[in-house]
Amino acid sequence: MALTSTLTPRPHATRSDISASDKHCVFRCGDAWFSVPAVAVRQLVVTPEIVKVPHCHRALVGLGRLRGEFVPIVALGRLLDI
Repeated sequence: MALTSTLTPRPHATRSDISASDKHCVFRCGDAWFSVPAVAVRQLVVTPEIVKVPHCHRALVGLGRLRGEFVPIVALGRLLDI
């Protein structure tokens, strides 16, 4: 299963012509490249210290503490089997 998103370049577009909906956060997982609209990304953070969770799904790497709350750390490649 491969998820892809394409960016269509606009000829002669200037920085002021690009709206927030045209911006994407691009990342790689294994050999696959993905992108999500920038408006869907709240924040990029350094990976926190991870606490392992026993007997959980193999995609769940563990829990990390972010701004005083525990959040799941998921291995996207394991989740998508890529």
